[in-house]
Amino acid sequence: PLFWAAENGHEAVVELLIKTHNAKVDVSDIHGRTLLSLAAMEGNLVVVDQLLHWKADANVAAVRSDGRTALLVAAGRGFLAVVERLLKENTEVNAEAAEFNGRTALQTAAAGGNLAVIERLLHGKADINA
Repeated sequence: PLFWAAENGHEAVVELLIKTHNAKVDVSDIHGRTLLSLAAMEGNLVVVDQLLHWKADANVAAVRSDGRTALLVAAGRGFLAVVERLLKENTEVNAEAAEFNGRTALQTAAAGGNLAVIERLLHGKADINA
């Protein structure tokens, strides 16, 4: 139920399952996607914030999926607020997604034409030559 709640932005359910029932925040689904990457994929800033509050690791890559971190997912989809929140957590801005052609967050943002996200990543020390 926590994966469904995180992906669909159900903040109250996420809070209940983590706070009251001690659900783990750094688990992966059958595709290797983390709760944080699912919330980031949908632009669910409140859920991203909740998961980070409960110590979800922002640098964990989706291991069986395509290796993208939550930052790569959010950057590619143009979710500026989520990108900004993840960067506040010292997320590795130049991490490469091994199974995603080695792309970085900056490259995925560029591929999506997300100018505001590109500017924010560059401000966050993204390597323009990576």
